[in-house]
Amino acid sequence: MLATVHGYCFNNRTEDSLENVIFNEIEQVLHHKSFEKVRLLKNKYFNINLLNYEKNLHIINNYKFHSARIAIKKSLIQDHNYPGSFLVNIISKEDTIIYYTLSNTDLKTADSFYNTQAMSVLMEAYNNFYPGKLSLSEVIAGDIFIYGNDCGMSGALWPERIIIEEAIKTSDTSMLNQWLSSPYYEKKVYAYEALKRLENKGLTLSVSQSRVLRMLESCNEKIKICGGCIVDDQTVKYTIETMVPD
Repeated sequence: MLATVHGYCFNNRTEDSLENVIFNEIEQVLHHKSFEKVRLLKNKYFNINLLNYEKNLHIINNYKFHSARIAIKKSLIQDHNYPGSFLVNIISKEDTIIYYTLSNTDLKTADSFYNTQAMSVLMEAYNNFYPGKLSLSEVIAGDIFIYGNDCGMSGALWPERIIIEEAIKTSDTSMLNQWLSSPYYEKKVYAYEALKRLENKGLTLSVSQSRVLRMLESCNEKIKICGGCIVDDQTVKYTIETMVPD
């Protein structure tokens, strides 16, 4: 069963304006439900300096999340009441798009699609593997996390570090399961570190916790890390291999 929603529509558009042409082009490509067609369109926009943000995230198995912002220079916008950019969020299984939202600058949804059956299969696979449940709202939030201790510029601890140290102090395995089950690998690595430190103090890991920790130890997904003054990308596997034992 497919559930498709077409909601909010942008107003005040000049039919032949650049912004209208781009919006229609994005919408038409999304309706094909083929990520390869989306990829080709993204490459086109990148080459003409319209793609100013892109994020790709492996969820589980062959499921991936993709987010891209297409921005139009103010000098090129013909209708100044028109949004200057569009945000596209996609979940795909291999080449098939099973979920997408197309929003404007104010995050007003212009078009959306939700394949109920395919998304249910994804949720079930994720929830069977991880100790917690997959949050769709967390997937599409587009938050940025950094794994590390503190910022070399300000000397302040990263917010994630403060939270994880408190969880270790209180042995809050419920919170750690949430982070271990997060779609963001930085949070997974924080949870990995915390659970390993607690295990060294006598905590017995659950079957699902142990399964995810083993997966992370061979995971080549890249995360943002900070060792002091520079934020860089590094694989999960290498980050875990170079962790300093507690």
